[in-house]
Amino acid sequence: MQMQDFLDEWLISVWQNRAHEGLRDPIHPQRAFSPNQKYAALIETAGYVPVPLSAEDHIELLPAIWQAVNAYGIKISHRTYDAAELNPIRQQKSGVAARKGLWEVRRDPYDVSRVFVRGPGGWITCPWKYLGKVPFPFGELAWDHVSGRLAGQGRGDATELERAEAVDDLLRRAYHGPPDNPGTGAAGTAGARRPPARDQRVAARTRAATAAAGRVPAGPVPAEAGDAPETPQRDSGGPVAKVIPLGIFNAHEEAKKRW
Repeated sequence: MQMQDFLDEWLISVWQNRAHEGLRDPIHPQRAFSPNQKYAALIETAGYVPVPLSAEDHIELLPAIWQAVNAYGIKISHRTYDAAELNPIRQQKSGVAARKGLWEVRRDPYDVSRVFVRGPGGWITCPWKYLGKVPFPFGELAWDHVSGRLAGQGRGDATELERAEAVDDLLRRAYHGPPDNPGTGAAGTAGARRPPARDQRVAARTRAATAAAGRVPAGPVPAEAGDAPETPQRDSGGPVAKVIPLGIFNAHEEAKKRW
């Protein structure tokens, strides 16, 4: 531990303030810069210091809603979210008078699998109650589409489980197609119908959103229509292209080119 402290002190007081041969500017090749001087010059050029976001920062950037924490958890768009960490604040006021004592909840519109509640000790991750019923990641678009379709069928009072099963059916048909033996027709395809165009668009947008966020659907996903399967390329034995190596940067030579 003491050696680490000595090293840190030496890096800050000596190494970062000492000129290095590898830190030369193409316009001033005769001068060597220290790491601190070079970093200051880069900050003047870029105008900011790039700092990676933490997990808490990503949560802070999500849309916020204010909800009550009930005995069963939190209800959002007919979906129930709960976690054991909510026990100390169930049916309690948050203390935020401007929000009538409700609790701050952050959610990702493209991922309904969990929400984040700002508790007294930090963010609490609350998974969706029926997360295991839908193996495909999806967002609010698919949920709202299914809820609207059920309402149009006179099933506006459908339970949360029924809505989850409807989303699962929508995404399964979109990702995998109709079942192998859907009916009893001559070719066994009497009930094999393509999903409606609206369902296909919703599923396609859901798939694109989850793929862009790095959430890959569970199970195999068929290739898009018109995509040809990739075939391995074999070496034809022809001439190999000439390899041109990269040159080595020389600050003195670069300076000469400017004059």
